[in-house]
Amino acid sequence: MKNSSIIMVGDKSDAFSPFAVFETFKNWTSVRDVKILPQGVYFAVLVLTDYRTVDIKPDLFVQGYRPHSSAKNLSVDKRRYGEFVREKRTNFKDDVVFCQSQLYQVIGEREVALVLKDGDSHCFEKIEQLTKKICAENGYERLSDIKKYSYVCPVSSGYFLAGRTYHVWSVLIGKSTGFALDKKVLIFEYETGIPAIVDYDDRNFERM
Repeated sequence: MKNSSIIMVGDKSDAFSPFAVFETFKNWTSVRDVKILPQGVYFAVLVLTDYRTVDIKPDLFVQGYRPHSSAKNLSVDKRRYGEFVREKRTNFKDDVVFCQSQLYQVIGEREVALVLKDGDSHCFEKIEQLTKKICAENGYERLSDIKKYSYVCPVSSGYFLAGRTYHVWSVLIGKSTGFALDKKVLIFEYETGIPAIVDYDDRNFERM
């Protein structure tokens, strides 16, 4: 029988942490396939306050990358969450309320790395380190300081849904395409650290 348990590479959570349940999960490859988590992708694991939507008992939710139901032109199974909200009233019925979160990265068929522990996404130094890592992985250079913004998402991208407003860390990045510099914005959702590289447009960002 093929071994499908998760293999943690590098740092691990404390043995008494609720995330230790995820980091020792025995059926990881099945969850990964269902959630559509390709190699290299960053994803959040949440400790929920509402147990009706858990993926791993007793209280863990694993972020997936299926398109949201608002992407009506894509005839695939849809994801069942909107936004991740930390311990407060939600704005949409599909939002998921959580009390703790950690960010991970898929680095192999069964291998997973812990990237940000709970609370690290509020720390400038941790986001700066992750910015360097993501830029190196994708061939970008950092072009600006990292600052907090309110971001109105114009087009759905990964976790971020069109038409919704997010509290993010934001940094301008770019790469040479020969005769021009292709500018993008690397954003991190403030409460979870979930990253995305989005198009550069000042109209979508407001300083906080």
